[in-house]
Amino acid sequence: MKRIITILAVVVFGIANLKAQVSVSVGPSYSQQSYYTLSSDATSVLENTSWDLAFSTGFGQVGILINESATYGADPVSVYDALTDDFSTIFNPDDLTDRLYNAQDSWENGALNEAKDQSIQFDMGWGTYDPLTHNINGSRVYAIQLRDGTWKKLKIVSLAMGEYSIKYADIDGSNEVTKTIKKNDFSSPFAYFSFSTETTTASPSNWDLFFGRYSTPLNAGGSIVDYTVAGVLTAPGVNVAQANAINPNTVNYEDYLDSLTEQIDVIGHDWKDIDFTVSPPAWVVAEDRAYFVKTTDNHLWKIDFLDFEGKSTGVCVFNKTDLGVVASLSNPTSNFQSTSVFPNPIVDNFTISFELKETRTNLNITIINNLGQTVWSAKTNGKAGLNILNLQTPTTILSGTYHIIIGNNDDITTQTLIFK
Repeated sequence: MKRIITILAVVVFGIANLKAQVSVSVGPSYSQQSYYTLSSDATSVLENTSWDLAFSTGFGQVGILINESATYGADPVSVYDALTDDFSTIFNPDDLTDRLYNAQDSWENGALNEAKDQSIQFDMGWGTYDPLTHNINGSRVYAIQLRDGTWKKLKIVSLAMGEYSIKYADIDGSNEVTKTIKKNDFSSPFAYFSFSTETTTASPSNWDLFFGRYSTPLNAGGSIVDYTVAGVLTAPGVNVAQANAINPNTVNYEDYLDSLTEQIDVIGHDWKDIDFTVSPPAWVVAEDRAYFVKTTDNHLWKIDFLDFEGKSTGVCVFNKTDLGVVASLSNPTSNFQSTSVFPNPIVDNFTISFELKETRTNLNITIINNLGQTVWSAKTNGKAGLNILNLQTPTTILSGTYHIIIGNNDDITTQTLIFK
């Protein structure tokens, strides 16, 4: 449903106190990654070398990412599709060409998910979902090149009952290790695994902005290549809108609230650039740009960058302005007046009720997963007034969090569904 978003700002100490200048560092030569919280200015700092793989720990989440952060001049962890499901296969690293990267739209689409076949609904990349057992069974072997240049082969054996089972070995099959990573052992968004220490630790929690290095596609003389950049990514559930060609001091947030999106690289890396017309070349930031950031507690912030010191210190300087709490109200022009789902969480059957101002035919009903993929769809007619639909859980849906969308074009209503 289209929404009108209003701001309820509570000013206690005056307007001047709502704005503050902040510095966040990723260390000399970009040797660290920083997880920053807007409300408290708290920053959790990790060395780039502290972890190699990240396993999603949320209910129903299956994302597995690699750590693309690397100190300037050093190599990051890299992963390749070995194009086999047989862990005993011995392959030559020189023959590997299918390098995989974390996606830049969502934390739920990591490098180990990227090899999936989009035409196969149950393909999760590293494994295939079994609708009978509700387990995901490993279907691909990966080659991992570690930061010191050594190689490992890796297979995610399964994800069953909230536990990842993984095995890895040297490229020739020697020194095989099996590990279990239990989601319930972590209250953080990810479990960080290190090959060097063979341990799993909790990722930082309750952060809003990630400062560090990551890989992103860039245009290199007419061809698109993945390149390591220093930039800012937003946390799961955080929404961002970018305002261009504006005065950061006077820009009106109301003009950009319809542009808020959960895509994690909206801030990204291009708020800065190198000026080669001066000697020595220097970093400059876009002075006519600002970002509006809505955190998971519905707080809205404005960010405009002031300085970037590059690899000498890794320091980013920006203004943050507290705009208050966001309150969402239904668009009065929408045909939908109310929507509800019962029960939620859902086991077998569930009921959707929605109220319409006017009768509509051929309303689309779509259930999507957290990757935006459609897992079930149908059509229905809706009469003016209250409409009730009794539905059975589709057999194609595994346990997890989904979203149901009802309506056509711009006039839609959405609800979050949790299937168990």
